[in-house]
Amino acid sequence: MQRLLADNAYSYLFPSTCLVPFILEPIITIYVPLKMGQIIVRCHPEIKGHEADTWMLGPAMEMGRYADIILNLVLAIVILFFPG
Repeated sequence: MQRLLADNAYSYLFPSTCLVPFILEPIITIYVPLKMGQIIVRCHPEIKGHEADTWMLGPAMEMGRYADIILNLVLAIVILFFPG
C-alpha cells in the first residue's frame, strides 16, 4: 500500500509537476509574447514611442508561481512519508 502511494506521488510529482512547467513556462510566458510584440511593432509603422515599448514588455508577474512552488514542496515532503 505504501509503495503504491509512493509510486503514485512520485509519478505525479516528477514529470508533470516539477519538470514540464519549468521547461515550458519560460517559452510560453516570456519568449512567445516578446516575439509577437516584436513582429507587431515591426509590421505596424504607426506604433511608435511609448506604445511600442508597451508591446515589447513582458506580462506582469503573478503570484501563481509561488503556489506552484508550495505544491512542489508539499508533494516532495509527502513522498518522504511513504518509504519504499
